[in-house]
Amino acid sequence: MGFRKRLKSLKFIEKLMSLQMQFLQKAKRQNFRRNVIYAESNRFLQKQITQEINVNKREQQLQEIDEITEKLDEYIQNISDMGQQLRLINDFLNHIRKRLLRVEGKINQMKDQLNSMGNDINF
Repeated sequence: MGFRKRLKSLKFIEKLMSLQMQFLQKAKRQNFRRNVIYAESNRFLQKQITQEINVNKREQQLQEIDEITEKLDEYIQNISDMGQQLRLINDFLNHIRKRLLRVEGKINQMKDQLNSMGNDINF
């Protein structure tokens, strides 16, 4: 693999890692906003429940709070899973990058040896 191809591969890996981080940050922002909305809805419902006299309505509102809480838990778990997946991908790409750097070092070492052999032959 030529130097330009290796350099191109490294730049591609860096760009891919950057895109992954941007994706994770965007997902976190979106989920944060969603969580804020759910938390506000939850507070609003709790306030209404405390003021509600009708037992049936109160039970219905309690059920809504339970559903919102379940959705929040699910979103939090999804964010956690996405973060874990991105960390695994990032680790994998870092591993590839390190291997490419080692390969580049070996190729440079072989070039130096070939140049040295060529110089020895010329003398």
